[in-house]
Amino acid sequence: MQLTITLLTTNSDIYLKSDVSLFTDVFENFHHICLEAYNHDPAWYYTAPGLTFVAMLKHTEIKLQLLTDYDMILMIEKGIRGGISQCCKRYVEANNKYMEEYDSKSESPLSRPLPYANFRWLSPDEIRDFSVNEIPEYNEKGYILEVDLEYPTSLHDEHSDLPLCPENKAPP
Repeated sequence: MQLTITLLTTNSDIYLKSDVSLFTDVFENFHHICLEAYNHDPAWYYTAPGLTFVAMLKHTEIKLQLLTDYDMILMIEKGIRGGISQCCKRYVEANNKYMEEYDSKSESPLSRPLPYANFRWLSPDEIRDFSVNEIPEYNEKGYILEVDLEYPTSLHDEHSDLPLCPENKAPP
């Protein structure tokens, strides 16, 4: 069957109806899967990460401890990095000589356990004896570190398209 369309508005209406119908089918399937697997309705969440977080809590049965130390909250918020999600160059080739053994199929840091309870400051003795290099790769205890970074001026131009450790700050 061939459609003869003479008006742009008719073409637009047909496109919109087919697009919305397809999206509705996909979302209804997603809705059914979420209700069946997690007993949560995805229409009640603003974002997929919000739904994923609730599904993770249900799956792991973890009870999150409320972080009540105001100084800890401020330190963690101050350490949040990110906010840049683009590369401005047309062509970028991976050339990190230290990443020869990188395997995208292997586990990444994002699949490691996250802190959820028993938050505390280290004692002065623990800080004195602390060494990052001595922490086992898979450890029951994790650490949130506040560090001072030195970013050499010689790297500023080279990293201008994607700087390391960007901060979320309002410009002066």
